[in-house]
Amino acid sequence: MEPLDLSLGNPGIIEAIIEELERLLRHNMERVLPPDTDSERLCREFLSQERAREQLSLVAAAVPGGLNGKHALEIGAACGAQLVCAAREFGAVAMGVEPGDFEFASNIKLARLFFAYHGMKPVVCEAVGENLPFPDNTFDVVFSFNVLEHVQDPGRVLAEAVRTLKPGGTGFILVPNYGSFWEGHYGIFWIPHMPHFIARLYVRLFKRSPAYLDTLHFVTVGRLKRWLKPHGRDIEILDWGYGIWAERLRSEQFSEWAELGRLKRMVRVAKRMGLTPALLALGRLFHWQTPIILVFRKKPSG
Repeated sequence: MEPLDLSLGNPGIIEAIIEELERLLRHNMERVLPPDTDSERLCREFLSQERAREQLSLVAAAVPGGLNGKHALEIGAACGAQLVCAAREFGAVAMGVEPGDFEFASNIKLARLFFAYHGMKPVVCEAVGENLPFPDNTFDVVFSFNVLEHVQDPGRVLAEAVRTLKPGGTGFILVPNYGSFWEGHYGIFWIPHMPHFIARLYVRLFKRSPAYLDTLHFVTVGRLKRWLKPHGRDIEILDWGYGIWAERLRSEQFSEWAELGRLKRMVRVAKRMGLTPALLALGRLFHWQTPIILVFRKKPSG
């Protein structure tokens, strides 16, 4: 990437970030995304402050008193879009972690550019979620969006989130549900609880590469409960995201970021067929909500 003028608001910074993101997308997601995916649109959405605002509004609603003045940590901060929004629009004292190994090194560099564009000091440090470089009881809020399925050890990441939360602090983990009917990376209908070996055959039916599946943990509500079981005395689980999913299913009012436009079309077909009430009832019973929105609170000490 050529040297850039890092002046506040220089549009060349955003264009340079988009160019690099598109390169990474082509390299990492070849034959994963639907063939008609608009890669530039996807990359611009990745940086979108509107999208970040929508996501952080869910976090703020889950935190007593909202995010203003709260010390918050994002696990898997990517290019920093949520951190910029958290500070500028929600008043949070926010920072994030992102791995610095070869696969993710570009994210930290791009985050520095993104913060420069917004005239902010970079607040993304190089670290993995399994080993957070912070003392116990540091943050009021720990959150992540669509990250847990990509980490090396989800149980360890959750343990670190619990450890670094202050007593009374809130954990907020949004993650795809592989116990539901939607796979967002591939943008396809999904069969709940598919084993990896069947999933590899399944995506081939769509002429997609199965290799990307090997990088994912198939997160479900049941698996999250198992990973959180050792922390049962330390946390109270408040929500799994069923209410938000049910409202979106009833109203069809959700944004079409990434491949969600395809999901919205599936929701509309189900509604026309009169299947929505059955989906809502069975969805509560079998945890079909997508995404999972895990909200928990760390219990006060003693």
